[in-house]
Amino acid sequence: MKTIVELQDSIKGITANLQSISMELSEYGKTTDNAPAVDFAKVDAIGKNSFLPHHPLTNCPQKSRYLSLLLTIALKNRGDLSAWQFLSRIAFGAGYTDGMESLVADAMTLNETKLIQATDTVNQYGLKHNFVVDSLVLYTVMQEKNSALLEYMVSIYEILGVENAVMDECLTMAQIITENDKESYFDHVNKWKHLKQWDFLGYMVKRDSRIVHELDDIENYEEEQIVVLDAKIVGKQILVDLDLGKSKDIMFLNCDFEKMSCIVAMKKQIVFESCRFKENYALFKVSDSLDYHKNITYPSNINAVVDYNDYIQYNIQAWINIKKSSFRNCDIKGYNSAIPLLKMENGKMIGCVFSDCRMLNPRLYGWSSSSWETVNTGGYLVHFVNTAVKDISFNKCQNETQCESNNATGCLILLENSNLSHGKFKKCLNWVGGNYGRYSHNYSFLLYLKNENTVRDCSFEKISCIARNDSDHYVEPYAIALYKIDADKIEAYRQNNTFDECYCPYYTGDYYSKGNEVIGVTDREIE
Repeated sequence: MKTIVELQDSIKGITANLQSISMELSEYGKTTDNAPAVDFAKVDAIGKNSFLPHHPLTNCPQKSRYLSLLLTIALKNRGDLSAWQFLSRIAFGAGYTDGMESLVADAMTLNETKLIQATDTVNQYGLKHNFVVDSLVLYTVMQEKNSALLEYMVSIYEILGVENAVMDECLTMAQIITENDKESYFDHVNKWKHLKQWDFLGYMVKRDSRIVHELDDIENYEEEQIVVLDAKIVGKQILVDLDLGKSKDIMFLNCDFEKMSCIVAMKKQIVFESCRFKENYALFKVSDSLDYHKNITYPSNINAVVDYNDYIQYNIQAWINIKKSSFRNCDIKGYNSAIPLLKMENGKMIGCVFSDCRMLNPRLYGWSSSSWETVNTGGYLVHFVNTAVKDISFNKCQNETQCESNNATGCLILLENSNLSHGKFKKCLNWVGGNYGRYSHNYSFLLYLKNENTVRDCSFEKISCIARNDSDHYVEPYAIALYKIDADKIEAYRQNNTFDECYCPYYTGDYYSKGNEVIGVTDREIE
């Protein structure tokens, strides 16, 4: 950090620069043929139509001081339209509506005293890191680069007292903004040591967006995009119908969900970014019927362990993106055709972790007024439909199906017309069996592939798929079950994935077998 004397010298040097800029400003806006050098009306229109929302400058009453200081950098490369456009987007987004031509007039009066006022204002409202990032973006978008301009910018940083330690983060953020790299921005969530990451959220979200910190009144917002930021959401019944209101898409960013029943969305784009789900059940409801639970008749001697009023189900039709989110200690219990923890249709799941999540079907059966009926399907923890799944981990997750009738089936994950790559499955269990299984044919699969799917570069470590039968009737356990797929494709799945200590035994009578093949073709369908 420079001494006061050195800083004073820097101020004098910057003042000299300002004087030369002021001489240009007196003639600024005209070329040799008296035609405008900058079409201010066009620049202002761009700012109004594509402004950057949620800039921290919004809360500063002396906006022109911040913007004039930025303007001096833009003027170093006189007439650079890209720089003017970026400035205009910041200005209108922050609520400065007087236009760029008015800002030039303000900049014409900059002197040593006003320079100190400007830097004091930047520091007073905690904007120095924003100024560094904005100025670096401004420099990056300019068509011409020069060392003198960089030296001028560094002198301003020194007056503002910008620490060297923060510069690497500012440079990274400026690159992210310049390239509009939303993926990289969200990859850095909770990793910044110096920058206030949400101060730059406006560069990544839609222009017509609203940032909120809770779900109250979310249905009343009319903005195109709602960003729910840093919220802790706790609930026991159906959480919220996200289809209410006029917003087209909703992003949950860095939120915690706990003891929550479900999210309903059929029409919107929903994004979960860096969220945590703990002790949840039935996160997304999955049936087409709103009255699903009313169509099931239960024998009077069976005591339900769940409240079926909580299980009104919905079909997720929206495009769902879930990234870098964790699901921990999520349990669900169900009867008959089970309700999964999560069903995703038409979306993406990237970089997510499921830990200690469990689906338990304690009494899987079919029932009519006169007799037991055959159960043709069983439970599963997660169902992916038309979904891209990448870099996902399942640690110590399990699905248990206890049949009380004939022919039970269960799988941990049901994959349908989806692509799974770079998945990790460790110490997971899928178990099918039960008290009334003596004459049943039981099927247990960790991963069930229905229709067209790809599974590549996945690892299966210490996983168990167990199918229990109380007699010598048919049982079928596989780590990966290929539904009605040519048997010659088994070898391709084996080569494209790795299996270590995978245990796929079956129980008949009084003993377990040593184990079945990890991959196999099945005629058993799971709905």
